[in-house]
Amino acid sequence: MIVHTIINGEMMVINSRSTFLYLLLSTCLISCTISENPNQTKKTIDSKVDLNPWDFKGLDLEMMVSKDMTTMVIKDSQIQTLIDMSIPMIDMNIEVMIDAQINDMNRCGDGIINNDEACDETSDRCVNCQIPCQYAGGRACGGNTIPGDPNFLYECDGSFFVVIEDCGEPCERLPQGIPDRCPLDQPENPPINDIPQELIDVLSTVPYVEGNCSNVQVAYWPYEAKSCRYSAGGISTTVITATPSPNRVARWIIDAVTLIPTVQALKQVNHHQYKNALVAIARAVLNQSSRIFPLEGGIIENMGNGYENYIFDRGVTSGCSTGCYCRINSLHRTQWCTYVADMIGGTIEGCLDQVGRRGLTDDWGNQCLQNHIDSWHSDQNSHFRAKAYMYQLNMINRCPNLNTCTPNQVVNALNDAINQN
Repeated sequence: MIVHTIINGEMMVINSRSTFLYLLLSTCLISCTISENPNQTKKTIDSKVDLNPWDFKGLDLEMMVSKDMTTMVIKDSQIQTLIDMSIPMIDMNIEVMIDAQINDMNRCGDGIINNDEACDETSDRCVNCQIPCQYAGGRACGGNTIPGDPNFLYECDGSFFVVIEDCGEPCERLPQGIPDRCPLDQPENPPINDIPQELIDVLSTVPYVEGNCSNVQVAYWPYEAKSCRYSAGGISTTVITATPSPNRVARWIIDAVTLIPTVQALKQVNHHQYKNALVAIARAVLNQSSRIFPLEGGIIENMGNGYENYIFDRGVTSGCSTGCYCRINSLHRTQWCTYVADMIGGTIEGCLDQVGRRGLTDDWGNQCLQNHIDSWHSDQNSHFRAKAYMYQLNMINRCPNLNTCTPNQVVNALNDAINQN
């Protein structure tokens, strides 16, 4: 038997016994077209060829047969099983694909969930054709925390992820907390250029720790950092901080309020109150962290029992117990997991299992740090979005839209939500 093996688009000829043809003709059960001319030009089998799986009972063999009955493919690794069988020899040409290419075919159980899976309902493998999920609306690219084709965008329907779009190219994986999408010719959210000066003015307050600082490099932080020595309440300490600029934090806030529809609507109907809402969030950030992200070192605070030097690690107090708030907007990990579960998919419990439930775990510290790294040059900050989402959950019943609340009432509802979070 002359076997044509297609590897990386090039054809290789393998001479072997023709037992394969006998098996093919005796088990195919359909009229199979096979070339008798070894020099005949054959088309390279594309990974999108519509193939159906055929299982050969008792032989643990599998063949892929195209619906138009012109292409048959068998795994390269299974050829030897056929060669070892004692069946009369007949010389013919058969197309064979290596295992990796077989796995690219649209079939159930290949570990890649496509929107056109060829799935035999009687096969045990078909359970792998579905990706379970819990919260409707979460979107992810194939291969980004879920199995699937990297070119497909999936959305949770409340039970399973389903294909909602074939991107035609690799799906765009966005930072954690932001739903994935197909690549766009233009950014979905254009660069933020309209930044109210009132917002910049509030955020431009010099952090209280930055009185005596020098530039330093930190192995796990890729951007500029400062080592600052300061005193408060009779205590002196040193902290290394990665403090974002007022302009960058302003962009994070403007982006985050898009998750609060009533606040975002103010931008068009009452710009003055819209700016008041942005400033309210900015003041909350300053109250929570003075805009600093302590990579390591001490932060002196008076929590009601006198001044104390709290040691920080990757933006989180190293001696924390349950809250373990991540700077710069003091995001509680339960708040983060609520946002992840509702906006991305999964469960709060599963997220907490990942980041840890008590104390500063490496996973939570790394998540806090990585978010700050990812956001440093971005207009989006997933932790700011998560906090805004928590505000929205507090506001949704009180001010679901501008028909039920005046602009002033929206800002008041936001301030109440800030105080509760």
